[in-house]
Amino acid sequence: MSCKTLRSLIVLSVLGMGLGPAVCFAGAGDIHPTEIPEGLIAPNELVYVRWLEPVTAILEVGPSAVEWTDTVSTISSTPGELSFQPDLAPLGAGAWSARLRHEGSEDTSLPFYLFVEAPTAPVMTLPQSGGEIEGASTLLSWEPVLGVPYYHVLFSDQEIVIEEDENGDPVISGANLTWQVIVSETSIEYGAPDPSGFFTEMNGT
Repeated sequence: MSCKTLRSLIVLSVLGMGLGPAVCFAGAGDIHPTEIPEGLIAPNELVYVRWLEPVTAILEVGPSAVEWTDTVSTISSTPGELSFQPDLAPLGAGAWSARLRHEGSEDTSLPFYLFVEAPTAPVMTLPQSGGEIEGASTLLSWEPVLGVPYYHVLFSDQEIVIEEDENGDPVISGANLTWQVIVSETSIEYGAPDPSGFFTEMNGT
């Protein structure tokens, strides 16, 4: 059986997929956000949340929209606006449910989500970098990253370059993707269908 070399295999930790602009306008709820973070938030990023009402509010977070376990420590707070930095909040890596609550009353906004980026990337355990595999498939595995619920696994037959756009979000260039998936586990067989259903074609599109 012939061998082939795995080239440019990269596992990226991500916290939310298919995210559009996270801007929310007046609707139901007592406090109406006009600006909330979109996409992944870096741990050291200064984040602003703004709302319509001229009142001060606190930012509550939790693992779900029915369980509010923490209040985020803010850097600034004025009527209609607050700012915070995840690593000072402290707010660890992961997908967090969040809401605004008026100080001095029970008025709240509708829940929204915050996606805090992990400060480190996963470490591949199988196969080893530059290793050769036999056959058409192989098991890919990596060490878990605390707080990360999903991993974006990409396979390319060309070198992959990862840069940041003007918003600090990761941008992949130079890749000729042959397969990609989104998984919640820390291993998957190369060539397996995408468990999330996001990528439906065998070539990773």
